[in-house]
Amino acid sequence: SSSRTGSSATIDTGRNDPRIGLTLRGGYSHFQPLNFVTYGGGLKIPVADAAFIDVGLGGLSTRRVVEVGEAAKRTICETSPDDVRCTGEPVWNSIANFSLGLTYQNTSRKVRPYLGGDVTLTPYTEKFNTALGLQARGGADLMVTDSFGLNLNGTLGFWYGKQFPTIQDGMNPIGLVPAMSLGTVILF
Repeated sequence: SSSRTGSSATIDTGRNDPRIGLTLRGGYSHFQPLNFVTYGGGLKIPVADAAFIDVGLGGLSTRRVVEVGEAAKRTICETSPDDVRCTGEPVWNSIANFSLGLTYQNTSRKVRPYLGGDVTLTPYTEKFNTALGLQARGGADLMVTDSFGLNLNGTLGFWYGKQFPTIQDGMNPIGLVPAMSLGTVILF
């Protein structure tokens, strides 16, 4: 008589590892005639095996000469000649950006690409006029350890703000907003 012995092994095929993630990043964005330094962060919350809700808060800063029309210049400059609108000196302007979106990300590997989309709200005047926007987002997390990685992110979208033409000459109420950023990701 003969007998056969066999052995079996389990091979891990790399299942998704959806965890809460915090991303902090900085980069560059361009909107109509303005170039921005960008900075901020986002929280990635798993809702399914490879689907996440993203909540983001960021800032955009640009250095520009604040231009005003002739009538406003006469009124402002007669009472306050040192105002930056009268001297033509460049100033830093900063605005905040809020986003809410969905992302699909394969989290089973060391390099974790993702695709997603967001709705954005960006208050851009002293009276809190707010630009509404949509953007597509793509990028990848390169995990250095199980809980820490580097992030490369790119977006392309648009903003619509009725008062944009009053901010600076050459601006339209709607325009494209491309952006690139680098940062870190921490998983919990």
